[in-house]
Amino acid sequence: MAGRPELALKDLAHPTVGNQHDAPLWRSLAFARLSKWAEAREGFRNIEAAMGTLPIEMQRTMMKEMIRAFLEVGDFTAAVSQMRYA
Repeated sequence: MAGRPELALKDLAHPTVGNQHDAPLWRSLAFARLSKWAEAREGFRNIEAAMGTLPIEMQRTMMKEMIRAFLEVGDFTAAVSQMRYA
């Protein structure tokens, strides 16, 4: 969120972070911000539980990036599915 996705990915790649808590969600956001759409899409696929723990404004930001990642890789079915929840 600070506009430094490269640094975020470096921190999120640390072994102690791994896939704990909402790390996959933040990793996916960083990939999206770097226009690495395939990586972002894969990460966004299984984050439903983590999304619900975020404040509503953050959920909106994540949802926007998630839908864009799906559209960028041509996964229109997943994008439409997510728009139903937006």
